[in-house]
Amino acid sequence: MKRLSSLRRRALIGVLLLGGALAGFLMGLRSATQKDFAYYGIKELKIAAVHQWVTLREKLSGGAPQGQALQSDEIKVFTANDFSLELLHLPAYGSTEKTAGFIDEGGALPVKIEQNDVDVHWAHWQLGSVITDAKPSTFRGGGIKQVFRYQGQTLALVSMQALPEGCRFASLVNVTARREVFRAPCLPPVDEIDFSAIGGGWVADEGGILMSLGTPSDDLRIAGLAQDPASPYGKVLFFPDAQLRGEGPARETFVVHSSGHRNPQGLVRVGGALYATDHGPKGGDEINLLQRGHNYGWPLYSLGSTYQGQPHEPMGDPARFDEPLFSFIPAVAPSDILACPSTLAERYAPLQCVLITSLRGMSLFVGLIDDQHRVVSLERLSVDMRLREFVALPGERLGVSTDGYGVFEIKLADVARRPAS
Repeated sequence: MKRLSSLRRRALIGVLLLGGALAGFLMGLRSATQKDFAYYGIKELKIAAVHQWVTLREKLSGGAPQGQALQSDEIKVFTANDFSLELLHLPAYGSTEKTAGFIDEGGALPVKIEQNDVDVHWAHWQLGSVITDAKPSTFRGGGIKQVFRYQGQTLALVSMQALPEGCRFASLVNVTARREVFRAPCLPPVDEIDFSAIGGGWVADEGGILMSLGTPSDDLRIAGLAQDPASPYGKVLFFPDAQLRGEGPARETFVVHSSGHRNPQGLVRVGGALYATDHGPKGGDEINLLQRGHNYGWPLYSLGSTYQGQPHEPMGDPARFDEPLFSFIPAVAPSDILACPSTLAERYAPLQCVLITSLRGMSLFVGLIDDQHRVVSLERLSVDMRLREFVALPGERLGVSTDGYGVFEIKLADVARRPAS
C-alpha cells in the first residue's frame, strides 16, 4: 500500500508538470485550427492517462481477473432528494477506457466491448475477409463507436478508413452475419475530424431501428452535412430489418428520420415519445423530443458557442428548427439515456422519468418530463467519474461503465413512497 501511495504522489507531480506545459503550449496557439486540434488531442490524452493509472493500480493491488463471479470491492454512496444512490464496483469487468457497449452472449455477465479494442474484435469477428476495401480505424476518437444486440444479431457502428490510406467514414456492420449493412459516404478531408462525435444512439422502431449518426467535426464542410438531405451525417436514420440482416437494399441506402443533429449518443422511447441527448459545441448540450421529418438546427442554430468562445450565431430563421426541451449550459456531455428503473418510475408517476449519464459533467441526472414533453425537473448527482454506457445486468439490475474507473452496478435505496390511501 505504501508503494501505491508513493506512486500516486509521483503521478500527481507528473500530471501537474504536464498540465503546466500544456497550458503554456495552448497559450502559444493562435489559429482556431490549432486550438481545436489541441483540444481533441488533450481530451484523448486525459482519458488514456486515467485508464493507464487505473490499470497500473489494479496490477499493483492484485486486481480481480476477468470472468470471476459478480461481486463488489468498492461502494460509493450518494444522497439524492428522494432516494440514495449506491455505485458498487464490479471487478469482474476489469478496467475501462471508452466503452462501446455490452453484448449478452449467454454468460454470467454481458461482455464489455471497448472502443479502442477494434482491431482485436475485428479479427475475432472475421470481418477483414468480407470487407476488403477498408479497415477499422481508431484515428481521432474512432474505433467501435456502438455495439448492441437486436433480434438475436450483434451490430456495431465502426469508424473506417478506405484502403489504401484513403478517406474516412462510418460503417454499420452485422457481426453475426459478417456483413456490412450500411456505409456512410467519405467525409471531407479536414484536420478537425473527431469520431468521438459520431453519435451512435439507437432504439428499436416498428420494422427496424432508429440510429443516430453525428457530424464528427465543427468544420462547416462536415457540420453542414447535418442540413444536407442527401447526407446521412447529422441525422437520426431508420434502417429496416431486412437491411440490418444484410438481405435488404444496397449498403449506401438510408432513410432520414430527423436532421440537424450534432452528436446524439443516447436515444430512448418513454411513454410512446422518443427522446435524444445531443452534445452541443461549447455549451448547448440538448435533450430533444425527436419527431419524424423535424430539423433540430445544427449547425445553423445552437445555444452553445465555439471552443474559442465566440457566440454561435443563428443563421436563417430559427423558427424552422425545433427548440430543445432542455439545454445544458455549461456543457455536461450527455452520453446515454434510458427509462428509469421501476422504483423511480413509480415514485414520480404520472411524470415520465429518465436517467442520463454524462462525461464532462461526471454526473447522473434524473429527468422528469410531463405529458406536454416539458422537462419539469433535472436532478444532478455528481459522482466524480465520467459515465458512459448503461448495461442491463442479470436479475433486472442496472450498471454503468466509466472512463477509467471500471463498471459499477447502480442500486437505488430509500426511495420515497406515497402514503397508502
